[in-house]
Amino acid sequence: MKSTLFLRFVVLHTLLFTFFRSFFYLSFKPQELLQVDNLRKAFILGARFDLRLTCILLIPMVIFSWWRWNLKSSKNLRGWSLFYVFLAVVWMTFYVFDFGFYDYLGGRMNSSALLFLDNPDISFGMLWQSYPVVWALIGFFVFIAFYAHLLTRFVFRIQKNNFLGLPSFINLILFVLTFLVGIYGQISQYPLRWSEAFFSPHHFTSHLTLNPVLYFFESYEFSNNKQFDEKKVRELYPDFADYLGVKDKNPETLQFTREVNGHSIQSRPNVVVIVMESMSYSKTNLGENPLKPTPAIEKIASESVLFNNYFSTSEGTARNIFSIMTAIPDVTKVQTSTRNPLVVDQRLIANAYKNYRKMYFVGGSASWANIRGIFSHNIEDIEIYEEGSFDKSKTDVWGVSDLDLFIEAHEKFAKVPKQQPFFALIQAASFHRPYTIPANSLDFKNVDVPTTKLKEAGFYSLEQLNSLRFSDYSLGHFFKLAKNSPYYQNTLFVITGDHGLPDDGGVNVPAGIHFWELEKYHVPLILHNAKLFPKALVESKMAGHADMMTSVAVAAGVDHFNTTLGRNLFDSEFDKERYSFVYNFYSELNEYGLISEKFYLRRNDKNEHQLFDYWSPTPDVDVKDQNKVTFERMKLIADGYYQTAKYMLFHNQKVGQKKGADRNQPQK
Repeated sequence: MKSTLFLRFVVLHTLLFTFFRSFFYLSFKPQELLQVDNLRKAFILGARFDLRLTCILLIPMVIFSWWRWNLKSSKNLRGWSLFYVFLAVVWMTFYVFDFGFYDYLGGRMNSSALLFLDNPDISFGMLWQSYPVVWALIGFFVFIAFYAHLLTRFVFRIQKNNFLGLPSFINLILFVLTFLVGIYGQISQYPLRWSEAFFSPHHFTSHLTLNPVLYFFESYEFSNNKQFDEKKVRELYPDFADYLGVKDKNPETLQFTREVNGHSIQSRPNVVVIVMESMSYSKTNLGENPLKPTPAIEKIASESVLFNNYFSTSEGTARNIFSIMTAIPDVTKVQTSTRNPLVVDQRLIANAYKNYRKMYFVGGSASWANIRGIFSHNIEDIEIYEEGSFDKSKTDVWGVSDLDLFIEAHEKFAKVPKQQPFFALIQAASFHRPYTIPANSLDFKNVDVPTTKLKEAGFYSLEQLNSLRFSDYSLGHFFKLAKNSPYYQNTLFVITGDHGLPDDGGVNVPAGIHFWELEKYHVPLILHNAKLFPKALVESKMAGHADMMTSVAVAAGVDHFNTTLGRNLFDSEFDKERYSFVYNFYSELNEYGLISEKFYLRRNDKNEHQLFDYWSPTPDVDVKDQNKVTFERMKLIADGYYQTAKYMLFHNQKVGQKKGADRNQPQK
């Protein structure tokens, strides 16, 4: 009886929500034809979101009908019917306001709609004067009456026959499976997440996929976060725009777009960006680590351009993948920007690679941290290779091992026609707890090191050391394969770490850097291509993740518009003043800093700005009074990065929405 009623409930509501999705499509479909495959995927994915909402609505009845208010009496059935009519008034209100929100602003309703309540008289006045409110209310209550009728006639009635005439135990199994899959959303390591709706750069396709009730609450946790202070951004704009190389210094415009020309080269190179997990500078051979755990990256760097004063924005992987791709430091306080559906839409320099085949490789699932949306929604036709895409099986929770990931990527690159350039990002992840070394690791061998030697080198366990060695070995094996392949000569390889790690007292780390824990941000940046960089070079200029994409595009000869906070590392005009911006999201408030070759400026939890000479014998002493000019300048730039980054998260949206539109053009 119960499972039969539950299944009827699921069928009814899933069909109703699909009807509303179809109505949304017919009401707002764009003039240009949508790809049939994308449209089909939008409805299928949308049905999964709708099924999740249906199962969530069903939870009260599943729990309490087994405990107290059973479904055997007509009185209880009427009570449940009234309860779900009340819930329908709630969720239908979301659907109605979502419809109006999209008609007004061209986006699905999210938690930002709550801002309209700050001026309720104006907001409701606008509604009354702009929309047929009376007819909408009539339609609303007609639907509620119709819904109540469907409930009593189809769901909440005593019926002896089982669902589809199946035996009772089959009905029960069918319901349990439907309910569990409906809540989780898919059969995968990660549940269905909002980012999967953003599988296409076409905005309408993504909006069609979303469920308005779920989307509102998924964005709600970000609504109470103070997003940005536009007044402060404008105050800082003239000086910070000058630092970025923006020509327009008028604070009224807040126009950060500047045209950047790539180096003049004969042929378009492939670009492969490799982001190594936790590639902390001090734990590598590059940082003179006494255990010499990374011979492969040392060899590659010896044949490349190495930036040795390069820092990630923060410690978190998701934050830094976002910062690398968008060139905006992820300074959000609530979770990460990749998890915020309000900022998924971004202009990326990667789109300036015209007619390039674009790929993203990750050993686990791209649903991790909702990272999928940054790639699939902002880069048209990008190919995402993740767990389930590879021949190799998972090694641990992080998916396939780095070795298998690099082999798979190499095999894909080797099959690309020579005349077809490609842009790819490979995200390695093996150097993570539980530090698993796969059984099939070719000729890699673990080493055994005394505990005292481990501690001197800044490693807290033998497993950690060997995991880093294996990650480095995997990178080295990839380069061995690549050097024997046709694509190698015409490929610009870019290697960095997503973030660093605490130095854990390594003897190779200077005292001031250890005191301020700067190694948790310090990573290498390596650019490798014999044609573009025939001479090995070590560059000591300060830089960070925001600088990567514009600099790589310049090296690859790609003209582009830079709309965000990165600065070209090959532009000598910037060399007179360079810094690395870092952000500590662990702090009680918003702690951020700016690193120069000598000083570390820190804005602490008490909203105080301090300046420290981290090379001095007393790196903990605030020296701002003795270096007032330097302090004021670094304070201005640090505040500029922080305030502007918060602003840019919401003001770097793509311009072109139609297929084929140039998404790297300046905003008009």
